[in-house]
Amino acid sequence: MRWPDRQIATIRDNLFREGCAHGAAAAAAAALGWFYAPSALAPLLAWLGALGCVAGAGLFIVARAPRSSTLRLYVRVHLLLGLLWGVFAFFMNAQWPIAALALMHAALIVTAVMLLRVNAQHPVAYAALVAPALLLFAGSVSMLGSELSAALVMIDLVMMAVLIFEARHVAGLAGNRAVLQAKATEIEERLRWTTGAFRDQQLLARREEALARQVFDRLTQQTGRELSEIRSWVCATGSFSGDLLLYTSSPSGNLNILFCDLTGHGLPAALGAIPVSGMFRTMTGDEYSPLEVAREMNQRLATLLPADYFCCACLLRITPDRRRMEVCNAGLPPLLVVDARGTVKSRYRSQLLPLGINYSDSSAQQQIVELAKDDVVYMFSDGLIESENMHGEMFGLARLEAQLAREVPGASRIDLVREAVVEFIGAGEPNDDISLIELQLERETSAMPEVA
Repeated sequence: MRWPDRQIATIRDNLFREGCAHGAAAAAAAALGWFYAPSALAPLLAWLGALGCVAGAGLFIVARAPRSSTLRLYVRVHLLLGLLWGVFAFFMNAQWPIAALALMHAALIVTAVMLLRVNAQHPVAYAALVAPALLLFAGSVSMLGSELSAALVMIDLVMMAVLIFEARHVAGLAGNRAVLQAKATEIEERLRWTTGAFRDQQLLARREEALARQVFDRLTQQTGRELSEIRSWVCATGSFSGDLLLYTSSPSGNLNILFCDLTGHGLPAALGAIPVSGMFRTMTGDEYSPLEVAREMNQRLATLLPADYFCCACLLRITPDRRRMEVCNAGLPPLLVVDARGTVKSRYRSQLLPLGINYSDSSAQQQIVELAKDDVVYMFSDGLIESENMHGEMFGLARLEAQLAREVPGASRIDLVREAVVEFIGAGEPNDDISLIELQLERETSAMPEVA
């Protein structure tokens, strides 16, 4: 394992001033030890002199460094080296018993190695400063000439090797930690940027959705009084449904109804509703038949919308006496006519492809329905019969007709169907918009209001 270049640069930048500081401490300790050799206070004075000199040099250096963890690092290193130089003076005087000197010697050596982990920010520099002190310390021990000196010298050399090895290992860990911290910082910055971008996208989506809702609501808003003949249930999977219901009366008094299921939700559905609504109101006002309106819508939508956007629609024109109805179904499930007892009298299936697909079918004919007095007409989107429960089973047309077969004289069956669908789905969520339209036509009715 090679030492990182930044660690080598740290040693090179600090080696001269650290060496000067340690040299001054060693000289002070040796001078004090030699001057006070006859006195019993010599070891203590030598230790205090070395400690003060080294600590002072360390604090002077730190005063010029940034106020950070570097301060704690330099103070610890210099205090430790001051202790080592002071013990060097003790061994030079050899005033103490050999057992006490050996015990202090071992304690300081172990402390020097243990402090390496504390100074993990600059482990190589720490080892480069402490190892020479240990080497000189081992030399001073060899001068004692006692039976323990050789063993202590070997311990010093081994601990110095351990210190250097551990310094290299800690340096590698510190380098890896720095790399990981840099990566973590980069990931945090990217996450912060991504969160901000996602928040901006959410805000933009809400604005577009609010615009689509405003457009859609204005297009579907009916003027005049609500028709008591028309009831509906709409369950949207999104913020609003892409199913569109429009009705208007022509100058001749015919009731014209458009129910369509536009592709998508939100803004795409609103964009498709704009031309559909305009053509329906214009052409029905000019007394065009449902089939003619459907063909014109198909051509216009095929020109305006992308290839994967289309509109499933059912157009109705009902005579003022409510006895006759013209039906044009383009891509929606069958229109059902149910009598007062709930029996399905007839099903009017789609005869045209969804509007917006570029095709021409001149053979298609609109269907004519003769209505009895108590007949009820039902239109619904495919989201109703394709609703799934937790087992993946669809609600289906048979279940719908079973609910419509229940007799509710003079009342709407919409509530029965809604309760059945909600119970069938259970805790799940609908996978598409659900719409159900019910027409209970009144035979005796006043002139229909014009709905723009």
